[in-house]
Amino acid sequence: MTDLLKVQALSVRYAGALRPSIADVSFSLAAGEVVGVVGESGSGKTTLGLALLGLLPQGTKVHGSALFERAEILGVSERELRPLRGTLLSTIVQNPATALNPSFSVGSQIVALLRRHRTLSKSGARSLAIEWLDRVGISEPEKRMGSYSHQLSGGMNQRVVIAMALALSPRLVIADEPTSALDVTVQAAILRLITELIDDSGSSMVLITHDLGVVAQMCSRVIVMKDGAVVEAGEVDQIFHAPRSDYTQHLLASQPSHSAPAKPMPTVSASEAAVAKSTEEHGHG
Repeated sequence: MTDLLKVQALSVRYAGALRPSIADVSFSLAAGEVVGVVGESGSGKTTLGLALLGLLPQGTKVHGSALFERAEILGVSERELRPLRGTLLSTIVQNPATALNPSFSVGSQIVALLRRHRTLSKSGARSLAIEWLDRVGISEPEKRMGSYSHQLSGGMNQRVVIAMALALSPRLVIADEPTSALDVTVQAAILRLITELIDDSGSSMVLITHDLGVVAQMCSRVIVMKDGAVVEAGEVDQIFHAPRSDYTQHLLASQPSHSAPAKPMPTVSASEAAVAKSTEEHGHG
């Protein structure tokens, strides 16, 4: 099977940094496949996603190759990348507040996205936007078209972000901690939604997370990163049942278990363990 994405020897060093944020990272992704990239805070997993999307800050040094549908996407201009984002490459971000413009209704933002990349009338784009709000589980979607992000809960805003990410049927979705900013009671529903929509669309996905439990639910393969390097990669079953790396074993031991309490992992930052304190239903998820 031809690789949809093939990353080879990718290294990224931010301006002024003493060492690379990621170094010599290589992996491939087949069409329709979901691959997890897992590691604690500072492992380089978010930098990997930003590099693939061409969203690294100016002055960042990038080396290596990333072939998307056999075309190089590393080092190309913003002008060349912009038409790909949304249509072929898309992202689901950790915090929906960073993806939605508070000055415009959520419906108008979806309509603008659709009309920017598709030949649609305003009414046609509006109908499609309403359809997508319904698909992502937002009740009274026609009414919610006029809502602003501050009028919706975190969970509902994330559903809007998912609708925007998938509405143009991208070939590749990069999801960076898509539920970690949400209350734990909302996370499972959002993960189920992403899984169902990705399956329905046939899109591929790179799922960036610190949570191996999420990887077990959603991914066929997993890449484990530490300090900017890949320490282990393989099929999910193999990684979970016969991990070779001590670091992977520590990550697995730190995951909650029904049979035993989770063992603390001293190097995991407190910020990664934080979740929202209110549920989606109360408007603060």
